[in-house]
Amino acid sequence: MIRSATQSLAFTLFAALLPIAAPVYASTTLRVLFVGNSLTYYNDVPSMVAALVRASDSGAVVESDMLADGGATMRDHLTDGAFARVLESTHYDIVVLQDRGGYPLCSRGDEACADSVAAMCEASSRTMAAHARAIWYGTWQLIQPAQEALSEEGRHAAMKCGMEFADVGAAMQRAQKRGLTDLWLDDGHPAAYGSWVAASVLARKIVAHQLPARVAIDPVCRRHWESSQLTRKELASRQQASAKDCDAPDVHKLSIAVSAANSSDR
Repeated sequence: MIRSATQSLAFTLFAALLPIAAPVYASTTLRVLFVGNSLTYYNDVPSMVAALVRASDSGAVVESDMLADGGATMRDHLTDGAFARVLESTHYDIVVLQDRGGYPLCSRGDEACADSVAAMCEASSRTMAAHARAIWYGTWQLIQPAQEALSEEGRHAAMKCGMEFADVGAAMQRAQKRGLTDLWLDDGHPAAYGSWVAASVLARKIVAHQLPARVAIDPVCRRHWESSQLTRKELASRQQASAKDCDAPDVHKLSIAVSAANSSDR
């Protein structure tokens, strides 16, 4: 059947308004690979994500691993070859991709930033060729107008790459307005509850529906990767963290983080 241009446009608009169905997996155990830098390994975000998914009503369990190195760009991960080798050797259901903080909102002359979208698109293409979902872990700016600009750039870039976009920075701004302070360290890295906001946004994206409004989770054992010699050359699970802490987040503060993550449908 041939549709008129008007019918095709109406059908497209109708389809865009339909709810996005939750992804269907062969198992309730989801293997998730995190690829990024210190904004991923500070406070051991993968362990936080696994705890939140386990506490959700999705029935899913996350088994995670990580390729990360301080200051690494996505182009670094593509060039080194470890990312390609891991995708070839291990099946993952989901790959979370995080480029350098503030990308792709670029200042003039920043060639690495200018290459960010191309690198993320290439990483997304490799991920989908390996039959996994690709999620763009959006980073943050500390000032709201700058964050709004970064969110806009990130959404458009993720759409161009055919990826899902997890807008962590926008959720951090919402959490701050709701009274969750001290989200960032002085150097811009996430403080503990900044990472809980990030983990909430990523967990919500992984399970494809809102998290329970009030989540009480068991103590989470988080590795101190920030004080270790972590390298992107191999999986973090094959490396040694200097130490780890096992504790449970404050229920009220975590509820603010989850609420901030639940507030966006993007």
